[in-house]
This record gives sequence, structure tokens and C-alpha cells, in this order.
Amino acid sequence: MPNLAKKGVFTLSWGLFLTIVAAAALIATGIPIGPITIIAGVVGVFFAFNYPYATFGLLVLLIPFLGFTVSIPAGAVPLAQEAFGGSIDIYVGEVVAIVLLIAWILRVLFLWVRRQDVNWKPWLPLFWPAMAIVATHLLSALSPLNSDVVLSIKYAMRPVFWSYLIYVVLTVNFVQSPRRVRMVLGLVIVTGLLAALMGFASLAFFPEAGVAIPRARPLPMFGTNPLGLNHHLLAEWLSFSVMACIAMVYLSKSKRAKRLLILAAVFQAVIALLTFARSLWIVFALQAVLLGYLVWKEELRKYVKTLLIIGLLLLPLIAVMIEFSSSAVVQGSTSSRLMLTEIALNFWAQSPWIGAGAGTFVTLVDRTAVFFIEFGNPMDAHGWIQKLLAEVGLLGLMAVGWMAVAAYRFLRDQIRSFKPSPERTALIVLSIAVFGAAFYQLFNTNYWTGKIWFPLGIAIACTYAFRKHRTHHDEAPLDT
Repeated sequence: MPNLAKKGVFTLSWGLFLTIVAAAALIATGIPIGPITIIAGVVGVFFAFNYPYATFGLLVLLIPFLGFTVSIPAGAVPLAQEAFGGSIDIYVGEVVAIVLLIAWILRVLFLWVRRQDVNWKPWLPLFWPAMAIVATHLLSALSPLNSDVVLSIKYAMRPVFWSYLIYVVLTVNFVQSPRRVRMVLGLVIVTGLLAALMGFASLAFFPEAGVAIPRARPLPMFGTNPLGLNHHLLAEWLSFSVMACIAMVYLSKSKRAKRLLILAAVFQAVIALLTFARSLWIVFALQAVLLGYLVWKEELRKYVKTLLIIGLLLLPLIAVMIEFSSSAVVQGSTSSRLMLTEIALNFWAQSPWIGAGAGTFVTLVDRTAVFFIEFGNPMDAHGWIQKLLAEVGLLGLMAVGWMAVAAYRFLRDQIRSFKPSPERTALIVLSIAVFGAAFYQLFNTNYWTGKIWFPLGIAIACTYAFRKHRTHHDEAPLDT
């Protein structure tokens, strides 16, 4: 008990010190930080230091809920006003991530550096490709087309570097045993089921008014929209949670658990299809092909008749999707995306190597009068490639390409190094999930959120966790 008390006081004092330093830096820029915020930060760090895995679990639960945000007034300092536009809007999940990051740094300093505890040695996978992405975003601040240098610098750090730091680095350093892999995937499945239930409720109890074909979509809760307003936000998370269910099927030993997981995957997949998001249908089709080729070869041969029946049952849904895709609403969406692509290519042509500035795409669209006349308020690029070309040019696109190739080679080599086993199969499934999450962003706008970077982080974490278990049989408690 004395050691525990000493550890608590030690953690609290360092948490207070780091929180005060951070608060002082923010106050120096004109951002008002009150005593309550400082106290809350210290308590949060103290909790995260003593219960890091519980805190990480809370972070995972909050990843898809981008509608939960807090706003901090930026103060009257011109620099703060220019960088944050009057207030700092931050996801609640990011608040948890900040607290966890401070606690992790403390553990690294005093458990690895001081005590040489190798369990807390930092692991920074894909570090150089990630730094290349950050560097090209910073370089874009020098673009002759950039009208907001401060915004580009801020954007390079948050959300670009921030996404790698909290969704990849924190994940691989906290998920280092099979038990924690199952814990994290279980939390993802819970969020997927909650999202699917919300989609089901939107169809069963709150159908869209004035539309011929209602679709599953997020619903408001407690005066906010936790999953966002767009049906794509529901669909893209379900595309990952379905794959998490499938991976858990191979990691579970209980037959009853396997059956429940299969039912959960089917339910989420059906709701995802009923969003009638074209991107989701494409991603599901590609993931199904990869699963069939890499995982389910024998099952496909064994259950070919059953699959044909399922295919026939899906024909009416496919017909509805075709009809929906030809509607005026969808055609208008297609037209707006084509114009966004034209705008992106136009500005890329003016600065082909470093682009027009990171984070400036909406500003570029706002400067295009014809878009406002045709479609109204400016929107972000609905496509990662177009956004990269416009904002950070060929250098930025090549940096992201380097990251994609490096991630593919890493996961491929790791999979090949495993002998046939449930863990190897689960790793293949999660790698396909990474592909699906990245491919989805070729048509969407969540490039720098946990919806794309967290699947990569958990897949990389599994390579270490499964290998460590195979050699050391590590089954540490969930929160040690």
C-alpha cells in the first residue's frame, strides 16, 4: 500500500506539472483555461496512468462518434483566431486521447527509461512514411496559392500527425496481447451494433419523409448527432465493424460465441447495405472477393448452393440500389462530386508539386463561384486522391503512396511469417479491413480520423500481440 500511495502521489504531481505547462502554453496564446479545466486534466491523467487500458477502451468506444465535440474559446489573440476560427472544436474522443497520451509518456519515461521495463518501450511502426506525409503537408504552406499559411501548419499537426499518433502509435503500444486484441475488437463490435441499431431504428420508426426509398441513416441523440448527419458516416464504420466480427469468429473458441458473432456480422452488413451508400457497396464487394480468395476458398466450394441462394435473395436489394442510384438526389450528388474533382485538378495544375496548401480545399471551393451557384455551400473533396493533389500536390500524394506500400508490405510479410492458425486468419481479415477503410476514402471525406487509421493500428498491433503470445504465452490482466 505505501508503494501504491507513493506511485499515486508521484503520478498526480507529474500530471499536475504537465497539465499546468500545457495550460500555460494555451493561455500564452490567448486561450482561456480555467482552474476546473486544469483540475479535470490532472484527475484525467491520474486515472489514465493507473488505468491505461480502461482509458484506451474508452477512446476506442468514442472513435465512430464524431458528433460528440467540445468547443474551447480561442480568445482574442489574432494568431489563435486565425488558426482556430474563434474556438477549438475537438472530438470528445480526442480529449480522452490527450489524457492517455500524457499518461503514456509518463509511463514510458518512468517505466522504460528509468526502470528499463521493455513492455513500455515505444514502438513507432511506419514512422518515416508518416513523417513524410506530415513534411509534405508542412511544405505546402510555402505554396504561392496558399492564402492561409497558419491553417496549413496547424492542419499538418492536427489532424494529420495527430491521426498517426493516437490511432496507430497509441494502439500498437497498448494492444500487445491476444486478450487485449479481443477486448478492442469486442468494443468495436459493440459500437458497430449500436450504429446498426440506430440505422434499424431510422428505418423502422423514423423513416425519411418525402423519399420513395428510405435508407438507414444516423439519428440524433440527446440534442446532438453522435454518428454525424450523413448516411456514409454510418456505412463506413459498419464496413469495419463487420470485419471485426469476422476476425473475432476466428479468435473465439466458444461455438455459441461464434454463432452470435456471425449473426452480429450479418445484421450489421444488412443495415450497412440499406444505407444505399454506393461507396459501401463497392467496398463490401471488394472485401467479399478478397475474403473468398484469401480466407474462404474451401467454404465457397462446400457451400456453393447456399451462396447462390443468398445471391438470389439479394437481387431485389440490388434492383432497389440501381433504382436509387438513378434518382435525382443521387445524380445531384454525382454532379457535385464531379465538379469538386474538376476544382481539385484545376488548382493542382497551378501548383503541381506542393499543392495549394494543406487544409485549404474548402476555401478553394468557396473561391469558385460556379460551385456556389450550382450546389450551395462549399464542401470538402469527396476523394482522398483529389484532395491530396489539390492541397499537397504530387509530393503529398507520393508520401501517402509510400505509406500505403509500406503498410501493405509490412502486413504481407507478417502474414507470411505465421503458420496456418486462427490468429493468422484473423490477421488476414483485419488486413482486408484496412484495405476497405482506405478504399472507402477514395469516395469520402474522413481521411484523418480513426475510421481509417485505427484499423491500420489494430492490424499492426495484432502482428506483435499474436507473435508475443506464441512465444511467451502472455495473458496479462486487462488493466495492468
